[in-house]
Amino acid sequence: MTSFFSCLTASVVLWNRHTGKYALIACALFAFLQHGVSQSKRDARWVMGYYSSLPGNENTDEFGGMYLTFENGVVKIEKFDIFSDTPMATANDENGNLLFYSTGCTIFNRKMQVMDNGNAINPSSYCQKNEDSFTFIRSGGIALPNPANNQLWYNFQYTFKDTTISGWPLIHQLYLTTVDMTGDDSLGSVVRKQDIMIEDTLTGMYSAVRHGNGRDWWVVVPRGTNHSFWRMQITPQGVQPAVLQTLPPPYTPFNHTVIINTEQPPYYYDTIPVSEYNSEANNGQADFSPDGHTYARIIPNYGDVEIYDFNRCTGLLKLRRVFPVPRSPYPTDPEYNLPPACGLSFSPDSRYLYFSNTGGLYQLDLSDNTSDYVLIGTYTGFQTQFFYVTFFQMHLAPDGKIYMGTSYGTKYLHVIDHPNEAGLACGFRERGLELPRWTSWTINYFPNFNLYDDPYGSCDSLGINDPNYTGASLFEEFKVFPNPASAGLIKVYVPPCASARVSVFSIDGKLLYEMKEVTGNVIYGIDCSDWASGVYVVTAYLDGGKPVSKPVFVTH
Repeated sequence: MTSFFSCLTASVVLWNRHTGKYALIACALFAFLQHGVSQSKRDARWVMGYYSSLPGNENTDEFGGMYLTFENGVVKIEKFDIFSDTPMATANDENGNLLFYSTGCTIFNRKMQVMDNGNAINPSSYCQKNEDSFTFIRSGGIALPNPANNQLWYNFQYTFKDTTISGWPLIHQLYLTTVDMTGDDSLGSVVRKQDIMIEDTLTGMYSAVRHGNGRDWWVVVPRGTNHSFWRMQITPQGVQPAVLQTLPPPYTPFNHTVIINTEQPPYYYDTIPVSEYNSEANNGQADFSPDGHTYARIIPNYGDVEIYDFNRCTGLLKLRRVFPVPRSPYPTDPEYNLPPACGLSFSPDSRYLYFSNTGGLYQLDLSDNTSDYVLIGTYTGFQTQFFYVTFFQMHLAPDGKIYMGTSYGTKYLHVIDHPNEAGLACGFRERGLELPRWTSWTINYFPNFNLYDDPYGSCDSLGINDPNYTGASLFEEFKVFPNPASAGLIKVYVPPCASARVSVFSIDGKLLYEMKEVTGNVIYGIDCSDWASGVYVVTAYLDGGKPVSKPVFVTH
């Protein structure tokens, strides 16, 4: 098992033992700063805002649609007329041009008209009464293209069934809508709708990541019971049937029932815990790291932050770490109880996880499995009219910044300017971006469209090499992570040096793997998928000096 690495100006040439091909991977210093011609812009346009609901006066100075367009590291905000509530899922072409968006009830084309056959995509009673709105499902929509046909799109959305609990419905189904963009003179047509992909007690957070083969997609949907997850693979043949993974104990067991008020504003949802695990799971968020190897979800106040290793080839999760969501640092207000709303996002280099609990923003260094989270920002109590501009869901944007919405209607987004930096150097700005119109709760969700193959995975067999690798990060010293390594990959960071050699030894001193003439200031991956579970020692020889060793535990 050998690999050949050499640095050419700002690049690393990597020999892929599975495909027998070289892959060009951008070095850490330039990986997330420069954009090649192959850079996808499918996430470059966000659709926000909502109409006023006033007949004949749907769009005003304060109410209406907004494009947030990211170009060359700058965000541009443009008003437009919208005739629905805030979109949950947005689909753009490779150049960042809007194709369609979905509210979860209806799909609208790029002209802001109901798409051909785009009504009634969701049979819930709420949609039947409010076809243009569904935004209380905060993380309830994803739009993904077919891996072999950019004209064919899949839009996922939740639906409900009635329950006797307070007369409110229960999240219990994930529906699929199929869109053909060649229909209706290229405005798009819905060719299938109300296809049930999952029927189960579900939580209101799901996310997607590129398959390790560089072509397909994984969609992961958490259940509402313990540590169980549905996963679906999207291939050129379409969306494959969902498969359930239930993780073994130990973990804190929980079960909850989701209830949604659909009768009157603010159309909130809540949960009724039926065990000691007091969670409000549907106000949380889940996402994958930009490099696709880590999955995290946050279950709001009195719940947990859960971090998993993710195998991009098999779609399987392995719990790495779990800890309670901290109490909000916002001072107690006897007249107002901050809602248990939460969000999370990863830094561009996949090193840091940011998470919020309405009143506080935190950063966790994932390169050290023993590190504790640090408080980055605290809600100051700012209000617009009668809305609290709190901390809620967030998303990493193409400009390398993280934008965070609030748990109420707002005209602001909070901003993390430098999420690759540790601690307060990340540059958090409360209300860092002021919007010209109101928006509510949701931020469009996009997976990392610029993630391709996993060159260390067993499924990297299609020859689709990633030209925009963004998994590298800069540290101050020699690092080995994650630890334990359970996804078949060890990452090794070699600090700046003229030359280096990296060796891996078994616990009894047998040499198992070696990289010679390694360039510094780069992260390298070592495939450990066929190693036995156990402790190994990774040693770096920097500029001919004394060896530096780090133990790592491999588990399968």
